[in-house]
Amino acid sequence: LTQTELLLSVWLPAAREAAGEGRLYLAQVVLGYLCAVMAAGPPPEPCAPLLLFHLLARCGRAGEAARLMQLQVLPDSPRLARAALELGQPGDTLAQAGLDMLWRAGEHAAAVRWMLRRGMVGEA
Repeated sequence: LTQTELLLSVWLPAAREAAGEGRLYLAQVVLGYLCAVMAAGPPPEPCAPLLLFHLLARCGRAGEAARLMQLQVLPDSPRLARAALELGQPGDTLAQAGLDMLWRAGEHAAAVRWMLRRGMVGEA
């Protein structure tokens, strides 16, 4: 069973069905899965960290997602960084985690554009 097959046949259907505490439980299971995959060596399928991010955000735990990004538990991904920036506001932890991730991913122009659009001229 490949990571893609697992995502398509287990994680995504479960995410569609999960609600309330079930969604938070699923987020914890996906986090455990990601940690196991990364410990085994191969990089995780890019959609898995993004799924975890959205599960946490929908549970009202965007701050926890930001912390996982800051600690680099979630692998750097421009898509994940942009998702964080969509939800974050200038100066908050989520936006900073997104900006840091974009910077580490070499997406400097995207980070600067985001800051400029929000009036953060000095920071850009």
